Amino acid sequence: MIYREIRAHDQKLKVKLENHEFSCFSKKELSNIHPEDNYTVVGEVIKNNKKRAIADFIAGEKTFKVSRYGKNGRVLNKEAGFVKVGENEYIAVLKSRIPFLLILAALGIILLLLLAMLLQPEGDDMPVINPNNPLPPQDQNAVIIDPNAPLPEDKDEEELPPDVEPGGGSLSMIYTLEAEISLSNGNISLYFMNPSDSTHDVVLEAYVVANGTEYLVAKSGRLPAGYSLPSMALITDNAVLSEGIYEGLYKVQCYNPQTGELALVAPQITDLTITVKQ
Repeated sequence: MIYREIRAHDQKLKVKLENHEFSCFSKKELSNIHPEDNYTVVGEVIKNNKKRAIADFIAGEKTFKVSRYGKNGRVLNKEAGFVKVGENEYIAVLKSRIPFLLILAALGIILLLLLAMLLQPEGDDMPVINPNNPLPPQDQNAVIIDPNAPLPEDKDEEELPPDVEPGGGSLSMIYTLEAEISLSNGNISLYFMNPSDSTHDVVLEAYVVANGTEYLVAKSGRLPAGYSLPSMALITDNAVLSEGIYEGLYKVQCYNPQTGELALVAPQITDLTITVKQ
């Protein structure tokens, strides 16, 4: 079957489809023309429609495929107008709703984002500022000093001058000059104390010295004032140690507990003896 476009002077609506402009009636105009609904919509056309074609529709110099009325769905398509093709017969011209639906979806997303911003609790958008000098984590082996516990007989005590770092302060250290490494459990046993009257937190590094070269074998976490350190984990990837006695060295890093600033002075404790056992 072939339908042909019939143009009439009372068709005021213009609908463009595939570069062809149709003169159409709106749904309301059809109701006015046919108050008793004595008309028939014989089919519908839509852009590039070739599925379920039941007829051809010739409009000007272009031919469209006609499908049954209502077969193309009204969720993604809408009736833009009705073209007259015969006495009380019309073909519906459909336009895609997809551009409109995309705009609607975009507006919905924007609205949700705005609502999320408005409902966001105060303070969540505040910047997170990291400190310039973050303190190292406290050593897990650090032990609070018992003021009544006796000190080792062979202890040494050293007090650094008050200019340990800019701003003043003092640092006292109590330690022994002997340490023992156990290769079987991977620990170095020692005695080191940062007394309660110290104004700095410290980090302790233990070195084995051989032929003038220093090898780091253990490093503690932060030791606050008022804590002692009985042991540290052995670092095994800097040197291979065997059973015996080694010359050792302690290096002490000092931190301001309020600001985290590292002191310019890094004390060293020499004459350390490290005994290595299985």
